[in-house]
Amino acid sequence: MFREMKRVIVTLCLGLLFIIAFFVLHLEVNDGEALVVEGERFSFRNPLLNSADSVGKKVYSKLIWTLPGSKIDSLVEQFNVKGTEYLSLDTKRNFLWCDSEMRTHQPLKMFERSCVDVGFKEDTGKKVALASFPGSGSTWCRTLLEQATGVFTGAIYCDRSLKAEGFVGEYITTRNVIAIKTHSPRVTKIKYDAAIFVVRHVADAIKSEINRKSSHRNHTGTVDESEYGASGLLDDKFLIKFSDRYLKTVAIWLDGHIPVIVVRYEDLLKDTRTQLRRMLDFLEFPYTEERLDCVMNHQVQTFHRKHAHDFDPFSPALHRKFLQVTRQAEPLLNKYNVSYKEFLT
Repeated sequence: MFREMKRVIVTLCLGLLFIIAFFVLHLEVNDGEALVVEGERFSFRNPLLNSADSVGKKVYSKLIWTLPGSKIDSLVEQFNVKGTEYLSLDTKRNFLWCDSEMRTHQPLKMFERSCVDVGFKEDTGKKVALASFPGSGSTWCRTLLEQATGVFTGAIYCDRSLKAEGFVGEYITTRNVIAIKTHSPRVTKIKYDAAIFVVRHVADAIKSEINRKSSHRNHTGTVDESEYGASGLLDDKFLIKFSDRYLKTVAIWLDGHIPVIVVRYEDLLKDTRTQLRRMLDFLEFPYTEERLDCVMNHQVQTFHRKHAHDFDPFSPALHRKFLQVTRQAEPLLNKYNVSYKEFLT
């Protein structure tokens, strides 16, 4: 009896899966209709899900990986993004999966780029990491590189808030992008050929990251002293461990396993043009001084956090830890002609 019931249940489940597969594989692109997914929209009609009910992003994610290649191509084309013809099928799936608006019938929002029309490039050349500890200015570097090269930057993450604001290369980790953002303190499965490592003094980087998380993960947000601990991160034990991660990040990316250029955030702030030129030379990307003039005159300030309020949120114990980490990182940074000796007194 039990075996018979089990057989019936298995048969029903297989039948249901067949019906779902049939509908999924018969999705039709339709610019005039859109499916609402948790308050957001994407513009192909599914006979199984074509309703105003929320079906969840997990369903959308699974659909992306079941659609045939011709459907994926058709959906990606509707974004009207330059260079998508260079993307592989799997990369196009990642591109769709990390669409914050989930709207294939409208172009993605792009922040103002007055110097060049930005797009993807062919999947050739070096795969370059744009590596850093969180809060060190990598998002700002991305805007500079995209304006100077006309090529999107990528990321190992899918930050939908950034993609919604114009970072179209989120979750793209192929050579179709000029560099790939990562905060990973270890070398991941992605095999990089080289890296731009952006470094900032440990105390300022951690303060910047707490600002971001305290302001609801706003990449340019700052909060006043009364709101500073809203993220729950202002804890000595946690921040001491976070400081250790800073040191680990520096040590691993500067261990000499691949060619690396180190860009000090403080130098980028002081002389943006020189540091951008260094990055472009490292990338072996051709540029003109006229292009750099344009980038300097039309810098995108949207993704450059304004200076945080002038107060010190850290305890004496944390300052001692920051000094220790700075001393330990100094010999590693010195190999790349970078120093934080002004913080060692």
